[in-house]
Amino acid sequence: MLLVEWSGAQDSLMALLLDARTGVLLLLLLAAACIDYRTHRIPNWLVFTGALYALVCNSLFPPIAGGNIL
Repeated sequence: MLLVEWSGAQDSLMALLLDARTGVLLLLLLAAACIDYRTHRIPNWLVFTGALYALVCNSLFPPIAGGNIL
C-alpha cells in the first residue's frame, strides 16, 4: 500500500516539475533567491512580475488535479 502511495506522489511531483508554468515560477524564485543572497533585498519588479504571471496563468489555465478540471 505504501509503495502505491509513493508511486502516486512521485508521478504527481514529476507532472508538476515538467509543467512549463511551474518552470517559469521556479526561475523567478531562483532569481529572487540569488538577488536576496547578494543584496539582502528582493526587488519589487521581480515580486510584481511573479505575481502578475501567476494571476495571468491561473486566469487563463485553470488548475488541473488528476486530469480533471476543478
